[in-house]
Amino acid sequence: MSSNTLAHLLNPSNPSDDAIIIPDGPTISYSQYADEIERVAGILAGAGVMPGRPVSIILPNSLEFMILFLAVRKLVR
Repeated sequence: MSSNTLAHLLNPSNPSDDAIIIPDGPTISYSQYADEIERVAGILAGAGVMPGRPVSIILPNSLEFMILFLAVRKLVR
């Protein structure tokens, strides 16, 4: 049975496959995406983001939004 959860989709069998393709913009692999989420999560943790603390994200739909959203999610669950 196939799983379509976010965790499953972000852990592909081939990490070098393209994860994000933005027309007229960047293309990044799953491993690059995961690395960037980890990097941003580290910065946020250093700034005090933790479970129970509210976080507001005000960004347009973009690669940066997707990275920041998942980094926050990683810290507050």
